[in-house]
Amino acid sequence: MGNRIARLAYTDECAAAARTVLQARSLSQRAMALSPAGETELYASVHSQLRAKGLGMPPGVDRHTLAESVRQMMR
Repeated sequence: MGNRIARLAYTDECAAAARTVLQARSLSQRAMALSPAGETELYASVHSQLRAKGLGMPPGVDRHTLAESVRQMMR
């Protein structure tokens, strides 16, 4: 149970970092970040935000899964 809660908190930190990265951008920059061509840059930006907090990306999250999660979050 504790491991599941830690994993959810870790994922919440990733989602919060993604929101921070996207909120700092214009609408057209957000669209680019969510496109297949922008996935790598979005991943790098979110990873940088997490590293600043002493964290890394949650296990199993790659640039494609991050972009898809952010797309769903933005709906």
